[in-house]
Amino acid sequence: MEENINIIDLHLADLKAQREIHGNDHPIVANTLNIIGLHHHHVTGDQEAALEYHYEALGILMRAPQDSETNQAMEVAITHTDIGNAHKLRGDGDAALAAYADALVMFRASGISDDHPRVEATLRFITHIDNYWKGESVMTKKATSKDQAPDGACYLSSSFL
Repeated sequence: MEENINIIDLHLADLKAQREIHGNDHPIVANTLNIIGLHHHHVTGDQEAALEYHYEALGILMRAPQDSETNQAMEVAITHTDIGNAHKLRGDGDAALAAYADALVMFRASGISDDHPRVEATLRFITHIDNYWKGESVMTKKATSKDQAPDGACYLSSSFL
């Protein structure tokens, strides 16, 4: 466990330095926040901490201006997938489905086809939750991959796939 703390300390030091250089709302800061979130997700198993870091990263990415050198929509999609994965491990199928649905919207907005490995994995996660967990509050919404609610959220149903 001591090694995990040292790794987190290193990432937190990087995060502090990046914020001093770039400010709080820079995509580089979001990337480091996602790295810390992934560490919590995969290494420490602290899904609450993982979600905290991923949601902060998502907020930054959503506010950041589009950059011609990076595919911001792809970064947002990956972050939504990370959020879905953390919710799935927490046992919250509805929140996981919602995050995966948002990821699919963003993958497709970035021009990624459904046969891309990241999209295929996201579709598998959705199918698994749909088949085994049946998240009722999300599954009862009727939406397709092109439909969104007035608030901009995408709700999932079997027709989403």
